[in-house]
Amino acid sequence: MTILLSDSFLDGAHDAKWDAVTAVTTANTTSSRHASDTLTPTRWASNSGGSDEYLSKTIDPPLNTVAAGVASWRQYSFYSTLHTIRVRRGGVDLVRLGRVTGGTADLQLTDGAGTTLGTYTNPDGGDGQTWVSHSLVVVIDGAQSRAIAYLGDTPAMDVTLDLGTGGIDEVQISTSAQTTSADVAFQDAWITDGEVLGDARVEVLVPSGVGAAAEWTPDEGVNWARVADASVGYVETDTVGYRDSHVHAGLDDDGRDRVLQVAATVLAYTTDLTAREVAPSVRIGGVDYDGLAQALTAAPSPIVEVWDVSPATSAAWTAVEVDGAEFGYGAAS
Repeated sequence: MTILLSDSFLDGAHDAKWDAVTAVTTANTTSSRHASDTLTPTRWASNSGGSDEYLSKTIDPPLNTVAAGVASWRQYSFYSTLHTIRVRRGGVDLVRLGRVTGGTADLQLTDGAGTTLGTYTNPDGGDGQTWVSHSLVVVIDGAQSRAIAYLGDTPAMDVTLDLGTGGIDEVQISTSAQTTSADVAFQDAWITDGEVLGDARVEVLVPSGVGAAAEWTPDEGVNWARVADASVGYVETDTVGYRDSHVHAGLDDDGRDRVLQVAATVLAYTTDLTAREVAPSVRIGGVDYDGLAQALTAAPSPIVEVWDVSPATSAAWTAVEVDGAEFGYGAAS
């Protein structure tokens, strides 16, 4: 399994935290936990006369199978609003999974033209005012392509349709324009190359203190605080081999049983004419494990390292291991 997106990877225009560690964990037994989680991005308004608003993830190279999920909540119950997962190719919707409020069905599966493929009545009555996890799997196989919708961990709809043979190159999480401003909240968003995570929890961890190394130079103050929020400050170095390592507050103790994946993301750029590379890193049990060294450009860009398993054990991450780890970055060249 490859997790292609989680909350901290979303569009930076919506206040995503780039200098962050993202841990995707298994869910609690109910979706009510979402009400106390406010990850970024969480909410935006559909303004009167406005257009659809969305967060987008490009899939490059395109894939024939993609799964995407999100938890959503609606401010008002009396609008017939779509909170939508859109699977796309070449800028055109192939399949949409919408959460409908104010109607008889909470989930509605449609093709790219908006033709209804199926509906599923949610036990909460479809009022939209309950946090609900929903996900969509699309498999491209010509006339035998499939679209499978899930409510939480439960398959709700499975239809066969003709989606041609080209791959999926984009997924959007969106809300439809409304005649009256009203908030829709999204969180715990994920995209994979086909595996359904269901009602998974996505947690974003940011630096909360100094770790074993603080060798880069901050613009002011202390290293960890300058990178805890990308809009506040920065650190810099021209010395190859220098690294920073930061502690964090740890995962919420909410009954999860395993960590599915950990990703470290650093927003970085170079002001040097010489080619420079940075590698995200994790420190476990006093040992530093560097990710892939990635070339920098003159424009700030996310440098991401994904660990499906712990680099210290080559086995699945545990919550205790994540909580005790330090995350950072090193100047590789």
